[in-house]
Amino acid sequence: MEKRPEILTTAIDPETFKKFYWDKKELVAFCSAHGLPSSGGKIELTDRIELFLKTGKIPAPKIEAKRQGSWDSERQITRSTRVVNYKNDASTRIFFEKEIGKNFRFNAYLRQFAKSNNAASGLTYGDLVDGWIKAEIEKQNSKTKKAIDPQFQFNQFQRDFYAAEKGKSRDKMVAAWNLVRSAPGEATYEHYLQLMAKRNPN
Repeated sequence: MEKRPEILTTAIDPETFKKFYWDKKELVAFCSAHGLPSSGGKIELTDRIELFLKTGKIPAPKIEAKRQGSWDSERQITRSTRVVNYKNDASTRIFFEKEIGKNFRFNAYLRQFAKSNNAASGLTYGDLVDGWIKAEIEKQNSKTKKAIDPQFQFNQFQRDFYAAEKGKSRDKMVAAWNLVRSAPGEATYEHYLQLMAKRNPN
């Protein structure tokens, strides 16, 4: 079985790089050592390094769009107020608590909206209230566990391992993780089972 390189270097070809699991700290260290932007999540870092290994190109850092004008929350907000410069702050919270109740909190829907180009959304704050309510209802009606972001592979592996191998110790889980992360392929519990099947064909 092909072994995972101990250190991430420029000597590794893009195909080999993509075969194996890499910790975020390894990706950040590689970027820092070779002049690549080291910010962002694992998926961004991985794509950045793959491009560099393929082409030698260093991507230009993203330029955040500058906000035009003041925050909406610096003025009185009503349901009919158009969303221009949205911010999850204390004043915005007061508006939502008035419309929704004291159980209000900034959920994933509003946190994601705050990151978007909300000036171009054409929405009002009343629409955001409706969107918050819809997101909470969908969350309550969901019978599945909250999905784990693809970049957090260890968290997903740990969840799947304990769900399938009830009563197994953390040492067993860590040993299983070390096996799958050092092998080419996806660092998933399903891949771990495939590796074990190859080790123990009978």
